[in-house]
Amino acid sequence: MQNAGFLISAKNVFYQIERPDLVSWNAIIAGFAYGGDAYEAMSFFSQMRHLGLNTDEITVRSLLCAFTSPMTLYQGLQVHSYIIKMGFSLDVPVCNTLLTMYAKCSDLCVAFNMFKEVKNTADLVSWNAILTACLQHKQAGEVFRFLKLMLISQNKPNHITLTSILGACTETASLEMGNQVHCYSVKTGARA
Repeated sequence: MQNAGFLISAKNVFYQIERPDLVSWNAIIAGFAYGGDAYEAMSFFSQMRHLGLNTDEITVRSLLCAFTSPMTLYQGLQVHSYIIKMGFSLDVPVCNTLLTMYAKCSDLCVAFNMFKEVKNTADLVSWNAILTACLQHKQAGEVFRFLKLMLISQNKPNHITLTSILGACTETASLEMGNQVHCYSVKTGARA
């Protein structure tokens, strides 16, 4: 729990800033979110809103990273509602973050819907997020289905993609597919 000391120090420094700007608010929210303290991250976000300060895409994307279990799904839903209410664009990075949040909070159905929002403009992060979500929820068949769609979309798998595919191969005991993934990684130089 070494991060706890740094976060306490960061909080103390933050409160010494006379007029924190958006970058300062985003940094403190991100620190607690990535440090696994959803309560503190949400608390700073609430303070920001209470003070009438503007937020941006970085604020909400950082905050969404704090919600990583079914117990934090409600807070994630609140932030998603806020994103819609404030008219933030549901562009690829925001949808990727929402997709990941819903998957980690065990709502794979909504994660699939978030992917549908960006399917035509999905980047490698989008594809890896949905593949990882499927693997986390033991949906190996969906991993293979999304892989086919990914390849059709001309997105090339990277090491993260290959790791998800190998996980699905392990889950289904598909030695043949595992061998194909291995051959692909050797041929392209990608490492899983």
